[in-house]
Amino acid sequence: MSEKRLRYYDCDEILEFLDGTYFHPSRDKEFPSPEIKYAAQCALLRLWNMYLIELGDEVYYNQDIRRIVYEQMLPEHLDNAVQLCIKLGKTNDLEYFVRMIFLQVLGQAIDYEAILKSVIVCRRYDKIKILAEVSA
Repeated sequence: MSEKRLRYYDCDEILEFLDGTYFHPSRDKEFPSPEIKYAAQCALLRLWNMYLIELGDEVYYNQDIRRIVYEQMLPEHLDNAVQLCIKLGKTNDLEYFVRMIFLQVLGQAIDYEAILKSVIVCRRYDKIKILAEVSA
């Protein structure tokens, strides 16, 4: 990647960066199937376009989310989120997948057997309450 810093709002450049970093064909072995790879791509793109995410008392707005993803996220974070979503049977739950990726990047200790609650607001500013219960 060039030495110039990517602007967090420049979607063309960042989409190329995200695709090349996390979904390059050399990383295909990290995804058990093309469907799960596609689900991970959708979740990461959804995370990038979130207006805000509330996790407990913390509120992360769009530019905060983008800065964290761009500056702190590693391929291992995505790999961990994929494996956890597979283990919990949540690969078809896009909002859960989004939160799992973000929580992996933040490095928060998560009790995966507990109920994860958060509020996610998408670009249309519609509040979507998420209550995902881990299946036993």
